[in-house]
Amino acid sequence: MKPKHTSTHRIKRMLHSVAFALIALAIFLPVWLVQAQQPEKKESTDDSFKKYGQEFKGKIGKSYEESKEWWPEAPKPKPGTPNVLIILLDDVGFAHIGSYGGLIETPNIDKLAANGLRYNNFHTTHCVRLPVQPLWQGAIRIR
Repeated sequence: MKPKHTSTHRIKRMLHSVAFALIALAIFLPVWLVQAQQPEKKESTDDSFKKYGQEFKGKIGKSYEESKEWWPEAPKPKPGTPNVLIILLDDVGFAHIGSYGGLIETPNIDKLAANGLRYNNFHTTHCVRLPVQPLWQGAIRIR
């Protein structure tokens, strides 16, 4: 047999649903009001492409089907510009690279080394992060 709901139970359930509706309204009403006050943008006033000498030639629609993609041209160096390649390696020494007998396979660097170009100039700096330093000094004990 189902228990009969008293009028206080019905009132509590009704108050819960009213409270839920008020909370939802309090959350979403400001968002709706802000969106309603903003005018629809017909044309972009973004100058980021113009700054680099290009203009956006695509179309941004409300859906994927209405949109047209466009990619800017890749910047090209001036004629006669030298080719420079910077290889930045973190926490690596001579013993890591294959051309010096290391365990890491570096076939492209090995090809450069076979032609006489060797990685032989690296710099290190002593940098200790403050939270780690007390661990090394024994000030903090790890259990």
